[in-house]
Amino acid sequence: MYFIKETLDANGRDAGSKAVADVNVILERNGANSINVICERTKHGLRLHIFNAMYIRQNIKEAGLQKKDTLFLQTPLRAHTVFLSCVIRKLQRDGIKVILLVHDLNFIRSGNKVRSKRGWNKRIYIEEISILKCADAVIVHNEQMKKLLFRYGITEKKMISLKIFDYLMDRKKIHFVDKKLDRECRVVIAGNLIPEKSGYVYKLPQKVEFVLYGENYVMQDKANVHYMGSFLPEELPFVVEGDFGLVWDGDSIDSCSGDYGEYLRYNSPHKTSLYLACGLPVITWREAAISDFIRQNNVGILLESLNELQKVLQGISMESYMTMKRNAEKLAITLMEGGFLEKALRIIG
Repeated sequence: MYFIKETLDANGRDAGSKAVADVNVILERNGANSINVICERTKHGLRLHIFNAMYIRQNIKEAGLQKKDTLFLQTPLRAHTVFLSCVIRKLQRDGIKVILLVHDLNFIRSGNKVRSKRGWNKRIYIEEISILKCADAVIVHNEQMKKLLFRYGITEKKMISLKIFDYLMDRKKIHFVDKKLDRECRVVIAGNLIPEKSGYVYKLPQKVEFVLYGENYVMQDKANVHYMGSFLPEELPFVVEGDFGLVWDGDSIDSCSGDYGEYLRYNSPHKTSLYLACGLPVITWREAAISDFIRQNNVGILLESLNELQKVLQGISMESYMTMKRNAEKLAITLMEGGFLEKALRIIG
């Protein structure tokens, strides 16, 4: 197997998020060979699309793939191009199998913000749907994303549900504390705290303690909200302090609303993996796609609204909390070792 590994420059600096970087590591551990692609940052418009398509194709050609080899791509590529489906079809004509792993569906996630830009949404739709349709296999986040893409014409039998993203860490450095639940339990919120994306953060209910980690937080004078600063994804598990992790998005505490909130109906947010890797049970929206995973593994609680949070937390028994916490710690081991992606790869064969 070969895979595209995007870098920022010739020194090999990674061009993706921790989720992307972790996939690269898991593939390498399983014997895959990397094909380095440096992300172009000087060209724009049609020139960029043409250049990226030619550049990716040339790098693949130089890697020397043969008939019956497999190429693994993570989408969306930073080196994006509307011509990527043409590259994939050429590889398939040469007898090469192409597997995609979906990190984000921008034509769904960006919603109305994209539709307001003339032609932008159409290009993103064409770029993403075209490669999903022509790939031999597609690893999607969960069953809800699978159902969504089926409605857009993606063949059901070639889609594999990842269920949740892995969160690679050194198990030896993690020590779970058999901590009892404090009546004034703390709810962790980690991620991009910019108001345009996470407006709900600035409307949090007053009678619950929140601990915030992330960039772009606009400071507020609230006694129950404690901002702890921004940390690298590799550092966060060693500094996070709390009892639950919150997976929420959008501009409201009444439900997950707006483009970002609605996107939770289909994606499996990487912050869920972070919380579980820390051994924290998860709180999320009842209608979020990840809620199925949380419920099936008994690793958290589901809400209609954050206004329910105080009452729900007060009603959780110590025994119930410790069961969820121990279940989260068991899952953490699989996440830290890359077990979910490895299982998906075995299904593909």
